[in-house]
Amino acid sequence: MPLAKRKDAAATRRNRKECHESKSLKIENEISPNRISFYVVFFFAVFGCALFILYTKTHEPFRRSTSDRSTAFKVEKSVEILRWPKYKPFADFVAQKGEPIVLRNTFVDDWPARSLWNPSYLRNRLLRLTGIYVNRNRWFGPYYDVTRPLAHLATRSNAYETNATMTSVDFFHKLTAGPNSKHVYFSGEIEKLGNWAIDDVMPMDEFLTLNPELASVNVWMGQAGVIAHCHYDGYHNFYTQLYGKKRFTLFRPSQWSRLYPYPFLHPSHAQCQVNLSDPDLSRFPLVTRANAVEVVLEPGDVLYMPPLWFHHVESISASIAVNVWTDSAQSLEMQRIYETTNPALSRFDGQAGAFKALAAMQTVIAVIRKAAAQNLIESSSDFILALYRSRYENLMKDRVLPSVPDVSWPWKSSDDLCAQYAKLKSSIRELELQRDTKTYVVTVVKHLANLPNDTRELWLGNYVESLAATVASPELVGQLLRDISTCVNEFYTL
Repeated sequence: MPLAKRKDAAATRRNRKECHESKSLKIENEISPNRISFYVVFFFAVFGCALFILYTKTHEPFRRSTSDRSTAFKVEKSVEILRWPKYKPFADFVAQKGEPIVLRNTFVDDWPARSLWNPSYLRNRLLRLTGIYVNRNRWFGPYYDVTRPLAHLATRSNAYETNATMTSVDFFHKLTAGPNSKHVYFSGEIEKLGNWAIDDVMPMDEFLTLNPELASVNVWMGQAGVIAHCHYDGYHNFYTQLYGKKRFTLFRPSQWSRLYPYPFLHPSHAQCQVNLSDPDLSRFPLVTRANAVEVVLEPGDVLYMPPLWFHHVESISASIAVNVWTDSAQSLEMQRIYETTNPALSRFDGQAGAFKALAAMQTVIAVIRKAAAQNLIESSSDFILALYRSRYENLMKDRVLPSVPDVSWPWKSSDDLCAQYAKLKSSIRELELQRDTKTYVVTVVKHLANLPNDTRELWLGNYVESLAATVASPELVGQLLRDISTCVNEFYTL
């Protein structure tokens, strides 16, 4: 190729390259602002997602208790679910079984409430509701009874409004809209709604059959996410889910020492001190040894809960339910124990403080040791110590209850208590061995033997507390249990 043509070809290639570079530069200059916008949007998207994740983990309405529960204790299995012949009786069957159980396909499916009870229907049937619980967080409980002996010392651990009144429009709007700044929850006797409500849940004879004379029918309504604090009831409980879903986490009564119930004398009696959704394991370490069973109730499900089973309840969605409580043979057995006169309480009225207290506690310890001797409980010393540690120790550490003796206390320490008992033992024994005291101990232990193995220690703990309160002021019962646990084996068995 001639040189001139080569130069022309080189020039052409050079011009094309410059043109291409010029176009590329132009394109880059045109794209650059878009790239900046992309990076800005991407940055804020990532930053927003991070904020939302942080918010959902820390902001209360979004927090899921299920993950907290699964790390704190073990869920062994699901509650048994049975499809039941619709009109076949079941109350005696489930009560004798003595385990939580869910029944489906029961007569409940024929209730008017089964198809009618939803927020829209109830909003139109009701003008207003009274007795609504309102709280800034989603936990309702521990409940608080101002009539209990320790109410003058113990404040509410989770204060919330307990008797609010709302129009039905306002309440059911909050129920279905979900929580914002406040959570709402209603529980009350069905009569509060009106006679039409009772007609909507008929027939219910089967729910009443275990004890129709001592029964209560109640309505429960709550937003998604609200939680009923872990507690136990002394009754048979037939719980019927009508709208929405609820998760029940249940524990055997024999696990009481791992769930830290409040003292029998406390205004939150029968409620757990530990929050199972967010347990403080430094204060409640034994909760990690607790074993639970769980079930999610759907509309039409009937859950039977035996007396004294602990239960922690969470609404998965907006929820409406009805339950029936009937008194149990267990509570009637305990009533017979409380009605049996302890002769020690009157015999030592004129005695000095230490003598009276130790003599009366000798009777209580005699009951515990005799129960242990008959294998009704495992160990008298372990039982007293567990009673103190699970019910009283944290309250005394927090100074809700006194942890050091006051001026009226007849001994200075556990060593002093045991020393005084050793000194007075022979005198106490002489009076305690009288026939009526022996009869009392035998009678009480006989009633205890009639209780199920699962519930006996929980009932016995309540009995020990109530008797201890008769010889020491209620606020000093924790000290008495702590001190006497160190030498309980020195007390004799009648």
